[in-house]
Amino acid sequence: MARATKHPAPKVVRDEEGLARLRARGVTRALTLWPEWGVAFTLLDKRVENRPMPPFRNMIGQRIAFHMGKWIGGRKAGYEDGIESLVMTALASGWMAVHGLPLGTDFKLMPEAVLSKGSRAGKVVTLRFPEDIVTSAITFTAVIGGFHPPTPDPKIPWQMGTPPGDDEPAFAWIVEDVEVLETPVACPGAQGVWTL
Repeated sequence: MARATKHPAPKVVRDEEGLARLRARGVTRALTLWPEWGVAFTLLDKRVENRPMPPFRNMIGQRIAFHMGKWIGGRKAGYEDGIESLVMTALASGWMAVHGLPLGTDFKLMPEAVLSKGSRAGKVVTLRFPEDIVTSAITFTAVIGGFHPPTPDPKIPWQMGTPPGDDEPAFAWIVEDVEVLETPVACPGAQGVWTL
């Protein structure tokens, strides 16, 4: 009986020209996110990135690249958790579900989320899953404007709360002047802040 052969995931081909264009603009550092959070920045109004430590001092005021990781939810089997976390955090940050999200929503089968913010003339965004979520590529750049320290009671949208005594604090990095790339720049990412 023949053994099943495991096939590794295909390697991401680096878009060297795209990376060179970013470096020519002075963008030399990158931060990898779980890819579902990219649309929170590019299509919604997320302007903080929650991290277990503050940004390096020499990053404040600097434009960096934001890379979308390989797996929605941070792992191969994390799709449903990732989509649920994105939608539920958007709702907690002031967005409303246009068609409603009933209790027991199966986020694995959810093809889209239609969210609105503001009055009747407010912004309406349709997030299509997984089509709108780019993986293994840089999708936007932004300036790191500082950070808010961990707090159990966040006052700004999208900031995670950190209960007292939590050994995984959430520093809210302030993300300003988001520039969405017309074409994502494919490349593998890394944990933490890394050099392009």
